[in-house]
Amino acid sequence: MRGEAFDVVFMVSNPALRGIRTVVGDYVETAAFARRYPELRVATLRFLDPSTRVVIDDERCVVAQDACGAVELRATCLFVYFPASFEPEDVALVPTADDYDHRQWRVIAEYLETALPRFGACLNEPLKARAGCNKLVQRVALARAGLSLPATLATNEPTRGPSCRPAVGKYLSETGRRGVESPARLLGPGEAVANRAPLLIQDFVPAEAEYRIYVMGDEVTAVRIATPDRVNAVDMRYRPLTPADFALVDLGDHATRLVRATRELGLGYAVYDALPVGAALYVTEVNTNGTWFQWPDAIRALVADRFHRFVRGRLG
Repeated sequence: MRGEAFDVVFMVSNPALRGIRTVVGDYVETAAFARRYPELRVATLRFLDPSTRVVIDDERCVVAQDACGAVELRATCLFVYFPASFEPEDVALVPTADDYDHRQWRVIAEYLETALPRFGACLNEPLKARAGCNKLVQRVALARAGLSLPATLATNEPTRGPSCRPAVGKYLSETGRRGVESPARLLGPGEAVANRAPLLIQDFVPAEAEYRIYVMGDEVTAVRIATPDRVNAVDMRYRPLTPADFALVDLGDHATRLVRATRELGLGYAVYDALPVGAALYVTEVNTNGTWFQWPDAIRALVADRFHRFVRGRLG
């Protein structure tokens, strides 16, 4: 099997993967990118695609799928490695029920995450993107960049939240398979917490808005989401929101620190969840695969446009 050369290769989750409310679909809008830049050869490889075939030897690293044909990864100019989830079962190229088969495909996935930066440029190098999504690893880079962080504890010890103030409990990892929900939940002052696996317990920050902040190189786009009912529904995904709740905001000096944090993580692209309190900005987490498809049309189109221009710019 011989593969073809492409300018841009997107590696994304299968559009049929179930999301919280529906399938994930074309969440990076790869089809729109290909239409916008017809002069580029663009391929989209999907994780969990049963049609996947691979050939890897000293001269070739070919991945073929029915939707895009055979792609020679060694001849790619730019990789956009952008899974909906970095969990090992979500970045396998083929869905498998057998544990033995899964282990074989997992080796392929691990190899590709290591090899892609040697084959071509990466929007985000896969291993750095994986580490950047780790809620504990990212805190080091955020602190180095001078950003404010809520006090955080990760433990599976039987414990309690802070005795005098509420806290937020959430899972450390977030699978793309939404049969396993991972909503954040509010813990009352001193509420007992018992968990078999480690749980993240973070001080509750009393803000009436949340920011979703997109950093693309030196460009920062911040979306303000009004959330006056945040105490009753800590996880934004479970609150009723309307287009009137969304607006673009200027972050001032915070933007410089967010760009610095992105570089500390070794990334070109990152999305931050943050809470404004007066002049302060508390970053709660980073998503190196943060998307925009859930926003109102005008903001969704703006972020998608900037992301696509950013990808095109990485080609030089």
